[in-house]
Amino acid sequence: MSIRLSSQGPLTLLILPLLTSCLHAAAERPQELSRQPLFNFDRLINFPVLPQVAIGGGEPAYPVLKQNLIKHLMRHYRRYERPTEGTHEPTRVRVSIKILAITSVDVINMQYTADMMLVQTWKDPRLRWQNLLEYQAISGDILLTHKRNEIWLPDLFFRNGKEGFLYRMTVPNHMIRVSPDGSVYYSQKITMKLACEMHLRNFPMDHQDCDMDIGSYGYTIDQLKFIWDGDNALKFADDMLISEFNTPSSTITEDCTEPQTTSTGTYTCLLGRFQLKRQVGSYLVGTYVPAFLIVIVSWLTFWVSPEAIPARVTLGLLTLISLLTKIASLNNTLPRVSYIKAIDIWLIACLIFVISAMLEFTLASYWSRKVFLSKWRDQLLVDVTGNEGFASLARF
Repeated sequence: MSIRLSSQGPLTLLILPLLTSCLHAAAERPQELSRQPLFNFDRLINFPVLPQVAIGGGEPAYPVLKQNLIKHLMRHYRRYERPTEGTHEPTRVRVSIKILAITSVDVINMQYTADMMLVQTWKDPRLRWQNLLEYQAISGDILLTHKRNEIWLPDLFFRNGKEGFLYRMTVPNHMIRVSPDGSVYYSQKITMKLACEMHLRNFPMDHQDCDMDIGSYGYTIDQLKFIWDGDNALKFADDMLISEFNTPSSTITEDCTEPQTTSTGTYTCLLGRFQLKRQVGSYLVGTYVPAFLIVIVSWLTFWVSPEAIPARVTLGLLTLISLLTKIASLNNTLPRVSYIKAIDIWLIACLIFVISAMLEFTLASYWSRKVFLSKWRDQLLVDVTGNEGFASLARF
């Protein structure tokens, strides 16, 4: 006896165990078949629940369907071909960057280190499935992070970058998400050390314009073109703080592509720029005020008697050494430049005042000694000759 069920879905899963139970009972006791009920409810209650799998040609479960979709998309995929390969249009990739933190600004090496989220989006027709009828049940995005080495990715690099790495805590921090229309969303969390040319003429009341120069390493402008993803494509985290600098309030994004920039052709280029304005407070407390106080201390020698040579020499040398030490420690934190900085003018002025105080002590000591010797000579002549008039004539 054969029974064919044309229905599909949960109803089939419910009826099939019941009919199977009844047939087994009839085969074991055919003489009592007429007295047995068609459905054995005890067996129905104790019958194990079967997993939801395809039966009789039904549709596969959602995870299986998604796995089949990924296999279908990757079956004839070539990762070394651009999405627009074979056409006369370049592959357009939209770029956005969110700077999470600027951990350091190295003035000596003229560079800064930034933690950022780099997002690239583009359309790849080979990964589109919205027109495939057998996969219409999958209407949401799918993750292809595990296929990172099997699909085409833009060769974006930072032209002014010095070092960089991808975060791997606790897993590699990158994600690839594909939409039904073939849109690819590629996100990475990276740390980059970027060059920043700094002009220190107004240091420490200065502001520095730092850039992010992005380009394609191998594809020319006819093959790949980067585009900023809107006016707010380069932005900073809301709660970000930068040591010694104010958090930038605005950014500038522009296309910096120039024709025939290299011998091998023209390459796409994006430029992001932001301004770092230095906070003067730390230098006011650590440099300006101490240098001013050293000058005030050096002026105390004016109230010390010229005859107290050890006291005045000690005070003058200590103030001079302290100021020179302050200047040396500051120069160790700054690069060697060929021009004079604003803080140099202040320190040089303080140094002039301290040296002037020592020169004043030298002149006062010389004049005091000269007057003392003159008086001592006159007194000696008076004691020898006993005539004060002769001593006065001898002075001339």
